[in-house]
Amino acid sequence: IFSNIELLFVIGLPIGLAKKANARAALAAFVVYMTWNNFIETMLGFWGSSFGVDYSLEPGGVSGLKNIGGVKTLDTNLIGAILIAAI
Repeated sequence: IFSNIELLFVIGLPIGLAKKANARAALAAFVVYMTWNNFIETMLGFWGSSFGVDYSLEPGGVSGLKNIGGVKTLDTNLIGAILIAAI
Protein backbone atom coordinates (compact mmCIF):
# COMPACT_ATOMS: atom_id res chain seq x y z
CA ILE A 1 0.00 0.00 0.00
CA PHE A 2 2.74 2.46 0.92
CA SER A 3 4.59 1.98 -2.35
CA ASN A 4 1.47 3.18 -4.21
CA ILE A 5 0.30 5.82 -1.74
CA GLU A 6 0.38 8.49 -4.46
CA LEU A 7 -2.22 6.61 -6.49
CA LEU A 8 -4.43 6.27 -3.42
CA PHE A 9 -4.28 10.02 -2.85
CA VAL A 10 -4.92 10.79 -6.52
CA ILE A 11 -8.06 8.65 -6.47
CA GLY A 12 -9.22 9.42 -2.93
CA LEU A 13 -8.87 13.20 -2.84
CA PRO A 14 -11.27 13.96 -5.72
CA ILE A 15 -13.82 11.55 -4.22
CA GLY A 16 -13.76 13.59 -1.02
CA LEU A 17 -13.73 17.00 -2.71
CA ALA A 18 -16.32 16.49 -5.47
CA LYS A 19 -19.88 17.38 -4.60
CA LYS A 20 -21.31 15.68 -7.69
CA ALA A 21 -19.91 13.01 -10.00
CA ASN A 22 -17.11 12.02 -7.65
CA ALA A 23 -16.34 8.86 -9.63
CA ARG A 24 -15.81 10.93 -12.77
CA ALA A 25 -13.55 13.31 -10.84
CA ALA A 26 -11.49 10.41 -9.47
CA LEU A 27 -11.10 8.86 -12.92
CA ALA A 28 -10.14 12.20 -14.46
CA ALA A 29 -7.55 12.83 -11.75
CA PHE A 30 -6.08 9.35 -12.24
CA VAL A 31 -5.82 9.79 -16.01
CA VAL A 32 -4.22 13.23 -15.66
CA TYR A 33 -1.74 11.96 -13.04
CA MET A 34 -0.68 8.97 -15.13
CA THR A 35 -0.41 11.17 -18.24
CA TRP A 36 1.79 13.55 -16.26
CA ASN A 37 4.01 10.68 -15.11
CA ASN A 38 4.32 9.34 -18.67
CA PHE A 39 5.24 12.84 -19.86
CA ILE A 40 7.95 13.13 -17.19
CA GLU A 41 9.22 9.63 -18.08
CA THR A 42 9.56 10.60 -21.74
CA MET A 43 11.31 13.87 -20.89
CA LEU A 44 13.78 12.09 -18.63
CA GLY A 45 14.43 9.46 -21.29
CA PHE A 46 15.47 12.14 -23.78
CA TRP A 47 16.89 14.96 -21.65
CA GLY A 48 17.50 13.42 -18.21
CA SER A 49 21.19 14.29 -18.19
CA SER A 50 20.36 17.93 -18.95
CA PHE A 51 18.27 18.04 -15.77
CA GLY A 52 20.90 16.25 -13.70
CA VAL A 53 18.96 12.98 -13.48
CA ASP A 54 20.64 9.67 -14.29
CA TYR A 55 17.68 7.84 -15.82
CA SER A 56 19.64 4.60 -16.14
CA LEU A 57 19.58 4.08 -12.34
CA GLU A 58 17.05 1.82 -10.69
CA PRO A 59 14.08 3.50 -8.97
CA GLY A 60 14.35 3.96 -5.22
CA GLY A 61 17.14 4.90 -2.90
CA VAL A 62 18.92 8.14 -3.73
CA SER A 63 18.22 8.06 -7.48
CA GLY A 64 15.18 10.36 -7.18
CA LEU A 65 13.18 7.96 -9.36
CA LYS A 66 10.14 5.88 -8.49
CA ASN A 67 7.86 3.38 -10.21
CA ILE A 68 4.34 4.76 -10.03
CA GLY A 69 1.75 2.57 -11.68
CA GLY A 70 4.45 0.82 -13.69
CA VAL A 71 5.94 4.09 -14.95
CA LYS A 72 9.52 5.02 -14.03
CA THR A 73 9.27 8.70 -13.18
CA LEU A 74 10.49 11.35 -10.76
CA ASP A 75 9.64 10.79 -7.12
CA THR A 76 7.37 13.76 -6.39
CA ASN A 77 6.02 12.08 -3.25
CA LEU A 78 2.57 13.07 -2.06
CA ILE A 79 3.02 16.71 -3.06
CA GLY A 80 2.78 15.92 -6.78
CA ALA A 81 -0.20 13.62 -6.24
CA ILE A 82 -2.07 16.16 -4.11
CA LEU A 83 -1.41 19.00 -6.57
CA ILE A 84 -2.64 17.01 -9.56
CA ALA A 85 -5.65 15.62 -7.68
CA ALA A 86 -6.67 19.00 -6.28
CA ILE A 87 -6.65 20.63 -9.70
